[in-house]
Amino acid sequence: VTDPKALTFPDQPPAPAWDEAVTLLKSLDALDGEGRITAHGKLLAKLPLHPRLGHMIAHAADEATAFQAALIGVVLGEQGLGGSDTDLAVRVRRVIGDSGKRAAEARRMAQGWAKLVGGGSGAGAFDIGRHLARAFPDRVAQAAGPRGQFRLANGRQGRIEETDALAREAFIVVADMTGKAASATIRAAAAIERQTIEEVFADRISTQTVLAFDREAKAVRARTQQRFGALRLEDAPAPVTDRDAAAKMLAAGIAQTNIAALPWSREQISLRGRAGFLRQHMGNEWLDLSDAALAGDGAAWLAPHITGLTRLDEITGEHLSAALYDLLPWEKRGEMDRLLPSHFDAPSGSRLPIDYTAENGPVLAIRVQELFGLDTHPSIAGGRVKLLLSLLSPAHRPIQTTRDLPGFWAGSWADVRAEM
Repeated sequence: VTDPKALTFPDQPPAPAWDEAVTLLKSLDALDGEGRITAHGKLLAKLPLHPRLGHMIAHAADEATAFQAALIGVVLGEQGLGGSDTDLAVRVRRVIGDSGKRAAEARRMAQGWAKLVGGGSGAGAFDIGRHLARAFPDRVAQAAGPRGQFRLANGRQGRIEETDALAREAFIVVADMTGKAASATIRAAAAIERQTIEEVFADRISTQTVLAFDREAKAVRARTQQRFGALRLEDAPAPVTDRDAAAKMLAAGIAQTNIAALPWSREQISLRGRAGFLRQHMGNEWLDLSDAALAGDGAAWLAPHITGLTRLDEITGEHLSAALYDLLPWEKRGEMDRLLPSHFDAPSGSRLPIDYTAENGPVLAIRVQELFGLDTHPSIAGGRVKLLLSLLSPAHRPIQTTRDLPGFWAGSWADVRAEM
């Protein structure tokens, strides 16, 4: 075979199955990137067994363990050879020590396969996990969940009876499994050390630092993860080094939990309330600074101003002031102050805050005597919106609320004054 693309069969397999086969052959270095057979692929074609197993034996020849790998291939190909244990190591040991005719024939077959790839016939020490990993890199598996549950590098799930000795292993290589992807039963496998996985697949293992937001601690955490396919070989705490990414993660985490948890000052709350009032009464050209709006888009407005921070309790009012200034620059604030002043200058000379966040606001809480001499009702937004006055006694106790100060002076003021 020189060009797999030129092959035709009476019953051509469906395209996805054909593509999957070509992908497998490429992963075994049997085909090059253009789909042409390689020298290694020609070697595999000499072996009367699955390319996975041929690949395993050919690589073992370079380590002078071709016979061991070939014997594993024989055991996998001959049903019942060496017993029916899930652990292939048990089966192979039986075949080596068995003096019966079938076992002897199996050993002779393995020797023949080993010679085809230029390997010797010595038995030596077996590392079945290492050999199987070369044949089934996508089926290297890691314990995941209850005892006997494993996750394969290809993302599938498999299980072994929890009473099986292999169920205690941290890593195995699966040679045979049956059933659906979500609940497949592992029929044949062998244990493998994590160090062996790292040695065999050094070029396929990725190491990366992953950031996550800890909702309980309200902080960004970093972890170093070493991955092989869907397997997580290592997952350990690490220092946060990507300052910008951490700031974005912290902002997004706060947005998902509670924007109100930020350390807003009274002035900042008033600013946001005034912006909301203008948006409600004067159009959408005014920015929405409500909790819901600020939580949108992962609170991206906050991230540039908290670079280097990893915890909510590290954020200060100064950080929020800088962020709000970017949202509402100086010229906009000047217009806001003209339309909606943050304070009311009373005839008495006092400067009192206006509450734009009150339910029936905006509200001005003020002692009556502070208004002596004022015969027009205080208003904002160029006189279009009257303040709700919460009139207080000299002792700051509520007396009355009104949106008609002249009417109050002409009407109920006399009774209120008598009561005071």
